[in-house]
Amino acid sequence: MNQLAVVARAGFVDITPSGPVTLGASGLPDTPVSAVSDPLEANILVLGDSGDLVVIVTFDLLYVGHDLRRMLEDRLAHVVPPTHLFLAASHTHRAPMVDSTKPSLGRFASAALETIADQVYEEVRQRLSGDGLLATVDVSYGSHSAGVNRRLRRRASVGRRGLRFNPVLMAPNPRGLNDSTVRRMRFMSEDKNVVAELWSTALHPTAFPFQDRMSADFPGYVRSAIRSDAGAGVPVLFFQGFSGDVRPLTPVNGLGLRRFLQGRRFAGFSPDEYDEWVGQLVCDVLNASWEAVTGEGVASVRLPVDRASFVMGGPPPDKGWLHALRLGDMTILGVPGEVVTEYSSSLIPVSPITDIWGVSCVDHVWGYMPTHEMLNEGGYEAHGFCQLFEVDSVNPRVESALRTSLTTLISRIADS
Repeated sequence: MNQLAVVARAGFVDITPSGPVTLGASGLPDTPVSAVSDPLEANILVLGDSGDLVVIVTFDLLYVGHDLRRMLEDRLAHVVPPTHLFLAASHTHRAPMVDSTKPSLGRFASAALETIADQVYEEVRQRLSGDGLLATVDVSYGSHSAGVNRRLRRRASVGRRGLRFNPVLMAPNPRGLNDSTVRRMRFMSEDKNVVAELWSTALHPTAFPFQDRMSADFPGYVRSAIRSDAGAGVPVLFFQGFSGDVRPLTPVNGLGLRRFLQGRRFAGFSPDEYDEWVGQLVCDVLNASWEAVTGEGVASVRLPVDRASFVMGGPPPDKGWLHALRLGDMTILGVPGEVVTEYSSSLIPVSPITDIWGVSCVDHVWGYMPTHEMLNEGGYEAHGFCQLFEVDSVNPRVESALRTSLTTLISRIADS
């Protein structure tokens, strides 16, 4: 079968705020932050010819949010329909909070939101004003050892709520499910230059060692390394995988009373420990062996879903979409939520699709999407997040709803 070739245009913009902003889920929800450790970016890839375009934008943000989605749909309405606009967040916890519906995670940064929308629109407009390049597409697979499942059941634990039996704590669980796959995709021009690269893995970017600095976290470090290899101006788009219950493998708390009462718990990286950790992750990502993506054409399909299928209560929007892109025989499937790793088992390719990348944190995120077993066990992903996300509870039928939607969308994108 022939290697996939598609007309591509790509670019990126620095979306680092020029002044103080509150960050999303940094642990400092009301504290303006101005220090910058490394730049935040929006990376853009436009595929196809005029009249049949797909625009993909990935952001160094906690979430995209309804407001940013709506602004870009409005600004780009004359060139790309909403069904062909794929927006995803890296889920870094060190970026301005542009989602207005979760104030407990960070005060809304309205000025940053407006600026980001304007910047991305202008970059897309400039990309479309020039000719695209015919690019062939390659894919690579690898693995890393940077993450660990973060749900651990203990027989007993003593904490703020007193003595609890059989609680599920946020603690390292090496036996828990953990998708350590590294996926990469590159678009190569006829003169063998990299036009753009996509990459993905399932790993919460929550371990950057400074709460009060903006940072793209590990996606930014990997991006810089890819550019050192492929070219300084290469757009690099990162997709957060199904990582709702997976986080960086940080050190654990030392011996003492807390460890005696609660067991091994996550502790933060020191700056040197973080540098060593992210350096190894970079090496694992760059260790690529490329093969051709086969098939023809690019397609985009969205499946409407209701918020009430996943969480009960909460602020608008009430409607959203699962969004799938087909690139030849490959599919990227985005979900508007923090999806736990167990749902990767539903990403079963249907001919002619040969592989599916599961992507969390597209568009507006309503909350976590746990399994039925997790709901029975409890823990942060089952109910602990709800107050922070302004929702009442998780729908007890979330697993059947999500698995059915994933299966339906995979069939539709395979037929597209």
